[in-house]
Amino acid sequence: MTGVVARRAPKLSAMIAHQWGPFMEQKELIDRLRAELAGHGEVREVKMFGGICFMLDGNMTAGVSKRGLLVRVGKEGHAEATSRLGARAMVMGGREMAGYVNVDPSRLDEASLSHWAALARAYVGTLPPKASAATARRRKRG
Repeated sequence: MTGVVARRAPKLSAMIAHQWGPFMEQKELIDRLRAELAGHGEVREVKMFGGICFMLDGNMTAGVSKRGLLVRVGKEGHAEATSRLGARAMVMGGREMAGYVNVDPSRLDEASLSHWAALARAYVGTLPPKASAATARRRKRG
């Protein structure tokens, strides 16, 4: 094998960081989404869908994973949301999940993140608050 130069494949983290556009890292997007949701009710973070999802008053609102931003817009808002640049329907197990949209991270900036967070808050604000899983278990036992 003389004359052949072995090249390493780029690290996965470098490949993912490359697609993240203005935010460059998942962590920064998570921090900014956290700030967008703060002050709008009880916010919890849960590991879900291969990333971090934010629960607002017990309802899944938005999340961040290596695939980008996941936003819950509801079935009524799905068509309008997927028509936006960089947005596509969430697909899980080969099935399209109506009411959930993935947003390409390269299409995100401050203004668009604020817009997506506002859409998610608006939809989730129409849902009744849910008790946390721990609270539900205590009620069931009690």
